[in-house]
Amino acid sequence: MRGKHIIIKILIAGAAILAVMGLQGGGVKTKPISLTAQQTVVAQQSQKSVPLFQQMAVFPDGCQRPLAGGIFAFYRFDIKGRKQYRMKNGDWQLVGNPLTANGVYLAQADQLGVVGITRKLNDGRFYVERLKLPERYAVRLPSPVKVSVKQGALTVNGQPVRGRDSLPRIYALRVPVTRQ
Repeated sequence: MRGKHIIIKILIAGAAILAVMGLQGGGVKTKPISLTAQQTVVAQQSQKSVPLFQQMAVFPDGCQRPLAGGIFAFYRFDIKGRKQYRMKNGDWQLVGNPLTANGVYLAQADQLGVVGITRKLNDGRFYVERLKLPERYAVRLPSPVKVSVKQGALTVNGQPVRGRDSLPRIYALRVPVTRQ
């Protein structure tokens, strides 16, 4: 009896993978995200940007490609356990919705999926959260991405950041979005 349950689970998983692979738009083409004036995104091409990680899409067939787009915000917790978001001036503040609040530092993954942050980073720990999806597919990322800075050394989810050519990778499983 147990063998039948395992076979059924395997068949269901296989059918789900085939269904996802057969969907149109399963490629890696990204569409630009339209934002309001309040939702400005910091350009990643800035020479002062410190790259943190590379966002990679993992497709149902196991293929991996850089995932461009998406809007990211940076936060830390204050003494009372409340989220303080990084502002464009480098300060940390309590805000309601980071997508609509004025002055919140927002970043977008570049064409290579690289997410970075500008200005000097002080010692401590902060987190990166994705606020907006890069395209019509949901992307499951490790949540949150943990960044630690200690005496100038940078780690992302425990992996050292050693420059743009050897960034830690954050893997995202692409799954179709169902709209009701």
